[in-house]
Amino acid sequence: MSMVGDIQRNTEVKEPASLKDGAGNGAVKLEKKARYPYGAVFFLLTSTVGQSYSGIGLQAVLELYFTRFLFVCLTQADQLGTAAVNVYIALYQICALSAGFLADRILGNFLTQVLSTLLTTIGICLLSFSTWQYTVSPPGCCVANSNNKSVYLSGSEYSGSFNWSSNCSELDKVTILNQIDLNISPTLNMVLSIIGLTFFSVGYGHINAIQSVLVADQFTEEQTKSKERSFSWYYWCCNIGALVGESGMPVLRQSVGFIIAWITILGTTSSSAILFFSGGYLYFKKKPERLKCACSKKPSSNETNPLLNKEQRTTSQYLKTRLKELLPFVGVFTPLIVFWAIFYQQNSTWILQGTMMNCHLGALHVPPDLMPSVNDFLVLFIIPVLDYIVYPHLEKTMGVKIRPLHKLVAGMMSAALSFLLSGLLQLYLVKLPQGQDCLGDISIAWQLPQIVLISFAEVLVAVTGLEFAYSQAPPDFRNVITSFWFISQALGTLLNAGLAQIPGLTLRDEFFMYTGLMALVTALFVAVNWRFKYRDPS
Repeated sequence: MSMVGDIQRNTEVKEPASLKDGAGNGAVKLEKKARYPYGAVFFLLTSTVGQSYSGIGLQAVLELYFTRFLFVCLTQADQLGTAAVNVYIALYQICALSAGFLADRILGNFLTQVLSTLLTTIGICLLSFSTWQYTVSPPGCCVANSNNKSVYLSGSEYSGSFNWSSNCSELDKVTILNQIDLNISPTLNMVLSIIGLTFFSVGYGHINAIQSVLVADQFTEEQTKSKERSFSWYYWCCNIGALVGESGMPVLRQSVGFIIAWITILGTTSSSAILFFSGGYLYFKKKPERLKCACSKKPSSNETNPLLNKEQRTTSQYLKTRLKELLPFVGVFTPLIVFWAIFYQQNSTWILQGTMMNCHLGALHVPPDLMPSVNDFLVLFIIPVLDYIVYPHLEKTMGVKIRPLHKLVAGMMSAALSFLLSGLLQLYLVKLPQGQDCLGDISIAWQLPQIVLISFAEVLVAVTGLEFAYSQAPPDFRNVITSFWFISQALGTLLNAGLAQIPGLTLRDEFFMYTGLMALVTALFVAVNWRFKYRDPS
C-alpha cells in the first residue's frame, strides 16, 4: 500500500466558511482535527503482547531446555546451557543496531518487522520440529524399545523390551510411545534447534527494538500527548506478555513438556503475525531515507548545507553532520548502562537474600525466585498511575512541564533507594545472633518495599527512555536512536555479569556498593545533561 501523508492518514480537513479576497491578501487557514488511530494502535499493541509472551516465555525455560535436553549427553551440560542462554539474550539485544539501520535507511520500519516476524515464525517451527523427535526425561526414567526401534532418551540409546521404571510418569510413557517410530540423528536435532533459536532470537531482537517507533509514528505531531503516552501503553503491553510468559511457560514445561511449550509459542507467534499483518492497511508507513552518494558531484557555491541538498551531498559529509546531532545521546544513554546492570540484580542477589528469609506468608509458600514477578505485576499499575494521575498533578501544582530527563533522574534515584533498603535489610539479617534461625523471624514480605521502588525506577527509566529517544532524535534517525537505547540495556547485562565476578564481597557489601555506584552515576548524569537542549518537535 502506498504511503499517505500525515493529514491523509488520520486528519480531517475542513474548508473555512469564508476566504480572503482574491488579491491574495492573507493565507487560507485550514482547520485540522486529528483523529485517534484506534485501529492501527489496536493491531500493533495486541501483536506486541504476543511477541513479548513468545520471547520472554521461551527465555524462561531455555536454560532447562539446554541442560536437561539438548546438551544432556555432553560433558559440562550446565555450564554450556548457561553460556548458551547468555548468547541467546545477547544476540537479540545486539540485533537492535541492525534493526535501527534497516528501518531508517533500507527497508523501512514496517517491512523490517514483516521480515523479522517471518524469521521468528520459521525459527520456532524448526525448534518445535527438532524437539518433537525426542522426549525429555531424567536419565534412567524410562526405557523403551519395540521391534528393534530404539528410542534416543536422555543422551543414551536404550534397547530391550518395554521396561518402565517406577518413577516414569504416565505422561513420559505416552510421549515415548508416540515417538517410538521416529528416528532422527541427535546431531541433526541439535543443529536444527540451534538454527531455530538463532532465527527466533534475531527476529525477536529486530521487532523488539523498533516496534515502539512504529506505534508512535501512527500519531501526528499535533497529537503530542497521545504520542508520549503511546510508549507507556507499548511498555504496558510488553509487561503483560512478559508476565504471562514468565509465569506460564515454566508450568507448561513441567506439566506437558517442552514440545507443548514450543507449540504454544508457535501458536502465539503466528497469531501475533496475523494480527500485525491484518492491520497493515491502517498503518502509516514512513519511507526510509536512503543515503545517496554523489561523490562525483561537487555542490555549487550556494549549496553549502548538506541537510538541505541531499542529492548533492557526499555520504561522508552527511554522516559527519549527523554524528554531531547524535553525540548528546551518548551523555544520556551511557550512564544508564549502570542502571540496567544494577536493575538486573533483582534476578540474582535479591533471590539469594530471599533464601535467608521466611518464605511463608501464612499458609502461602512464596519461593524467593517468584519475587521478581511481583515487579512485572506492579509495573502494570504504576504506568497508568504515573501517566494519568501523578504527572498531570505535578505539572498542575508546580506549573512546570516534567521533562524526560527529570523522569530519568527520578528513576535512578529510586533505584539507589531500593538498594539502600536491601542493604539495610541484609544488615539486619547478618546481625542476628549466631545459631538463631532467621527463617522464623523475618518474612520475605520485607522485600516488598525495595521491589516497589525498583518497579517505579523501571517505569521512570524504561518508558521515558523510549519516549526520549523518539522525540529527541532526528526524524530520519528515530529507529537508530531507539536501537541505541536497547544497546545500553545489552551493555548493562554484560556489566551485571562482570559485577557478579568481583571476589570477596558479601551480599551486604554488594547492596551498599550498588547504592553508592547508582548515587554516583546519578550525580554524573545530572552534571553532564543539566544543560541538555531539547529538540522542538515542530
